[in-house]
Amino acid sequence: MTVIFPHQKIRDEEDRSFTFALLACLAEPDLPEDERHEIADTLERLDDPRAEPRLLEWLQDRAAPPPVREAASSILRSAGAQNRSQLAAMLRDGDSLVQRYAVLGMDHRHADFLEPLARDPGHPLHREAIQAVEWGFEEPRFQVLKIAALSHPDPSLRETAANVLLWDEPVAAEEPLLAALDDTEERVAASAANTLQYYPTRRTLARLAELSAREGKLGEVIRSSFDDLRARFQYDLKEAEGAEREALLAWMQPVWSVLAFTDDEICHEPPESFVRTNPVHDIVTADELLSSLSHADGPWAEKKRRLRSADPAAFSPSDIERLTPFVTTHPDPDVRDEGARLLAAWNRYDELFALLDDPRFHISKTAMYYLGKTTPNALVAERAFRHIFDPRTTTTHAYETLETYVAHTPAEEAILRLAKLAAHDERETLRLHAIYALTRLDAARAIAPLLSLLEAPPLKTWSVHVALLEACRTLGLAPHGLDALRELDNLNVQQAIARIGRPSS
Repeated sequence: MTVIFPHQKIRDEEDRSFTFALLACLAEPDLPEDERHEIADTLERLDDPRAEPRLLEWLQDRAAPPPVREAASSILRSAGAQNRSQLAAMLRDGDSLVQRYAVLGMDHRHADFLEPLARDPGHPLHREAIQAVEWGFEEPRFQVLKIAALSHPDPSLRETAANVLLWDEPVAAEEPLLAALDDTEERVAASAANTLQYYPTRRTLARLAELSAREGKLGEVIRSSFDDLRARFQYDLKEAEGAEREALLAWMQPVWSVLAFTDDEICHEPPESFVRTNPVHDIVTADELLSSLSHADGPWAEKKRRLRSADPAAFSPSDIERLTPFVTTHPDPDVRDEGARLLAAWNRYDELFALLDDPRFHISKTAMYYLGKTTPNALVAERAFRHIFDPRTTTTHAYETLETYVAHTPAEEAILRLAKLAAHDERETLRLHAIYALTRLDAARAIAPLLSLLEAPPLKTWSVHVALLEACRTLGLAPHGLDALRELDNLNVQQAIARIGRPSS
């Protein structure tokens, strides 16, 4: 008989007392699929590391019912629990389900496996490969593969490509995405419309406006994207003053009838952005943390909330000595992840270095971020610089690693390395944040040779060009290629050009 679980309560409280009962029910071969999905969703929310061995066993058991294996794959992937050292062997020796799992779990360290699959539109794992290169594969050669998938004969793959491109927003994808708005499959057109809200161009704004009268689900998605993009134009114009405002007004004239807003309609909030915030500290003792987090069962939401709110300055030296190995080696990944914040406040460099090698990527990423908050140390600078060249160090992780390096490095040494990264690295995020760092360091002499990049095509987006224009404004440098840049249909670029004459704050 199927057990009736209070799923919402279990999820809200993250009550791991139910983990093994949920696993037992998940394995029932005759379980209705809607119930199996409900149980799988709850297990994903619990993210109980004790479930992982059993789930991995089911995944690889070819005699297990396919729905059980599929559910196990989904739960493990949601948790990021893949043992990535095993993925190449799974791809080589597994059946089709295990191979899909392996490909979807691969990261940039597996580029040699993924790239051939992503290049072959006829390969049975092509869709999974395109999904796998969504995040962390920002080099131009991977952008080409993602964009090419927009023209695949299989509509499910075209839809996947449109969704995947949302993360990177490559300039070269705009025209194919606009064409995809007329795809014969509405789900493809809807995915393209959703992605296009992040393309701040007059052409995209006008096309979304033109199609916003469409009916049904597709019409709703198009109108939502149009409203968001329109609000972006409105907000940037509202924030501009003087000559900058006049320049933006002139540039927006071709789409003025589409914008057509009054002062009351102007968006008063900037677009959402990711911001790390400091927790509100609770009074929590080391004994309380050690006791609650040592029990694998029970409601974990409150346990983790207490850990997140713990004030690192409230612990005595003896407390720190007890807590340091506890959070560094705890079996729960969320404890290790949040523990990095405490370790940084206590300047526990060695333990943070150990977390850089954690099998869960998000823990490695957090450890690097918090190393940037420790007292400057040459060992951290050296480790962070080496980590810049780790294959997984891309996008957000790349700039957080760069920021940690700069925070621990004398300015003169950092400037030399930053200039090389900005000039030659294929990861746009790293180039971008190297330029930001050079600007903060007032390194005008190092930035001047980089200004030739203003006349080069973008690696991915126009963000490097925008950063260089801002550096020119801040450091009093003369930009290159302004006439050509003025012809670009891109709000970010036009805003940066318009700000050139405005004193930096």
